[in-house]
Amino acid sequence: MGGLFFFLISIPLAVDISLANEVTVISNINEWRHPVKDILNKQKVILYNVELHNKTYPIFYVRFPYDPRLAHNDKYFKPLYYETLKANGFWNYSFIDRSFQCRINITWDKKSRTLTESLDDID
Repeated sequence: MGGLFFFLISIPLAVDISLANEVTVISNINEWRHPVKDILNKQKVILYNVELHNKTYPIFYVRFPYDPRLAHNDKYFKPLYYETLKANGFWNYSFIDRSFQCRINITWDKKSRTLTESLDDID
């Protein structure tokens, strides 16, 4: 007589279950309270949302009033980067501005007490 046969089909899924890159998204910016928000408001930077990676590395999604690529805007951006770093407790962070298609990574070297910025193009 006939029997039922079951076939197990394995389909690999592209799912990252790593806890090493835990991300918290803060999208309700109106309700979010943080010293960084005050700095950005004061400098006329529009803040859309924040991704907090591993509880310590924030990525701020913003709209700058000026192009960060242009050297003549350094007088605006250098203090902004430092004030944001200070308000963030000297933890490294990034800005992403899709209107200027760039990501700016800010790092702080505790020993030499120096701020380093790197600007990358994004699509």
